[in-house]
Amino acid sequence: MEIHDLNQPLIISKNEKTGNDVVLIPELCNISGLSDKQRANFGLMKELSSVLHKNAAERVKQTKDCIAELLSQEKVKKNMEKWQMAIESDPVSFEGQ
Repeated sequence: MEIHDLNQPLIISKNEKTGNDVVLIPELCNISGLSDKQRANFGLMKELSSVLHKNAAERVKQTKDCIAELLSQEKVKKNMEKWQMAIESDPVSFEGQ
């Protein structure tokens, strides 16, 4: 990524686990989460729920589609060969409660 404003103030956050400072470049940061106004929007929450709460079969299908798309990209294939990596097209299946 290219940083356009070289004089912007940095955001410094302390990692609670390590105590180390984490320095963030504001230009590259995005706000995450939902505002109170968004949480109060019933239509938005209903649509968001339909995206986040999919059944297992739908999640497996989406994962397989994503893997197929990745493996169809020539650049991805070349990098995976270069890094000696492989992605199985089918997820591992096992019994559980």
